[in-house]
Amino acid sequence: MNITTCDFTIAFWVKYTGVDGPILALWSKDGKLFYVTVKNSRLILSIHNTFHLQINSWNHVAVTCQEHKIKVLVNGTKKALVDQWNEYFFSSLGRYQSEYIIGNDPGLVQMPMANGVFVGAVMDLYVTGIALSAKQIGDLIKGKPITPVINKEESEIHGCKVNVTWSRKELCTITKITVRFREIKPQVDEAEWTEYNVSSTTSYLLYLECDKKYEIAVSSWFGEVQSDWSVSRKFKTRSAGNLVYGRWFLDGSDSDVRYFGTVNHTEGWCPGSKAASFSQNGSYATVPNINIRTCDFTIAFWVKYIGVDGPILALWTQGGKLFYVTVKKSRLLLSIDNTFHLQISYWNHVAVTCQLHKIKVFVDGTEEPLIDQWNEHFFSSLGLYQPKYIIGNDPGLVQMPMANGVFVGAVMDLYVTGIALSTKQIGDLVKGESSIHSK
Repeated sequence: MNITTCDFTIAFWVKYTGVDGPILALWSKDGKLFYVTVKNSRLILSIHNTFHLQINSWNHVAVTCQEHKIKVLVNGTKKALVDQWNEYFFSSLGRYQSEYIIGNDPGLVQMPMANGVFVGAVMDLYVTGIALSAKQIGDLIKGKPITPVINKEESEIHGCKVNVTWSRKELCTITKITVRFREIKPQVDEAEWTEYNVSSTTSYLLYLECDKKYEIAVSSWFGEVQSDWSVSRKFKTRSAGNLVYGRWFLDGSDSDVRYFGTVNHTEGWCPGSKAASFSQNGSYATVPNINIRTCDFTIAFWVKYIGVDGPILALWTQGGKLFYVTVKKSRLLLSIDNTFHLQISYWNHVAVTCQLHKIKVFVDGTEEPLIDQWNEHFFSSLGLYQPKYIIGNDPGLVQMPMANGVFVGAVMDLYVTGIALSTKQIGDLVKGESSIHSK
């Protein structure tokens, strides 16, 4: 790789069994030879400088050069040198080679300083054209993972999703990868990083907010030792075809909400707000179907349940699958295996998200444990596709087996989008805020 005679770092692990011989030979770009051999438990780097090696143990050796002066560290400890000048560590013997040599090359063994045929082992040869610091060399000794590199060509933006890919080359088995991101805001101090730990892989799909700029970096772990962070890359998300969204307050002001039967508007969850109240079979509302998929999505709404069971909500995906929400004995039913407690006569906020085919459910902003997260178990093939969503006691829904009766209560602020909102974004909805535009 054609280092110069200064600056550089040459580092490696060596296990010496007591049999002397050549360990390593490197040529600089101008043809000078850097030669490492061992004799009588002494590591020989130049005529005047030799260093003790432990027999039958692994020893880490690092040689650095900066401003024409050499430093040698054995097992992380700096060694005293008789002469630090780099010219004394290079030889003009032999000819320039385009490859470095580790071990008993016949040409090296015949050289006067070879001292015999080396018997031992070498691993993790590290050569770079800069002088590493003592801390960085300490990281090499600890087996600190090599910093991943985010791929420019393979990392892609899909609307508001960023598929981050990276390359890495590791000596030891990586136990996990950490991906972090933060929003870049003009004229604002740097935001805090959000981090995700993922399995040892080479890609991760981040779900971010649309039309914003983000800085993303990755690092790798071996046990409790973390690599440096990669050079961060900047991505700009954008609105995409799958970012469908709709928001209906159900307070009588929405132009595309239709009401059927006796639907009253009662006080909502916050002072001055209104909600649609349902009390009998045939009292319901409809809003347009925005055609979410079975994943990814967020469905959120406020509901006030007064103890009378029945259907709350029915949505059809663009593939015709039915997502159905009903209530029975203070339990919110979303699927056969997953039910959640609702407070009677209080407003409860319910949010259901799907990401990577797994469901999460939040009640009043708190994530609830699920018996089964797979999204297919939350959808039914009952009935035919409808170009609308239904809230309340549609006669067809009331007749379905899972209806449990006629719902008496109120619903407001139905929010549906084609991406999985974060916990923070759901918290914003609970507080009456939203970072994604309303319909």
